Amino acid sequence: MADAPAWARSLVLTVCAEADAPLPRLAWRLRDRPTSSGVTRQAAGLVSVGAGRDPVDQRLTLLHELAHWVAPAPAPTRGSRRRRTRHHDAAFYTTAF
Repeated sequence: MADAPAWARSLVLTVCAEADAPLPRLAWRLRDRPTSSGVTRQAAGLVSVGAGRDPVDQRLTLLHELAHWVAPAPAPTRGSRRRRTRHHDAAFYTTAF
């Protein structure tokens, strides 16, 4: 696993400060492919990016995952005690944009 680039660490600091959110651990992996992917695991305190070759796509992927990080979790569903990250609903996109 590679260390996240300075711009990515700075972006995490800025977004979390503006959202008054705690800082996640940032896992960064370089991938030999055009596009990036990511996942946010709030319970583990982790935002992970598989960074492809396109630097703009890397930044957009990180911003997308940070939106998951700072978006308020929805109320648990009936019969569930877990609170999960919003997944691409209207509230998520309000936060993201």
